Amino acid sequence: MLFMMYSSFNLAKLIRDRMEGATAGNHAAYQFMVVLSFVLSCGFAMYFVSYMSLPYWKAKFLYASLLFMLASVLSVAKLIRDRQELAASVRRAHQD
Repeated sequence: MLFMMYSSFNLAKLIRDRMEGATAGNHAAYQFMVVLSFVLSCGFAMYFVSYMSLPYWKAKFLYASLLFMLASVLSVAKLIRDRQELAASVRRAHQD
């Protein structure tokens, strides 16, 4: 789960940086590594839930929990980045 959270934060950062046109760390190998780690972490999490011998409803609950955690992590990453941008714009406004 921690691997999934970490790779989700990295994916959110990569997407945001690409939208802003940032060039630092925006190489093809880095992008491939971030996307691959995200896909692998989600795949491993889903595989190991299906590998456990659980009743149907418990497995579905774990799948839903993983998806909820994924959505929460991506939302938190966006919130943190938005607050950083707001603080930077306030600093720029006070400097002018």
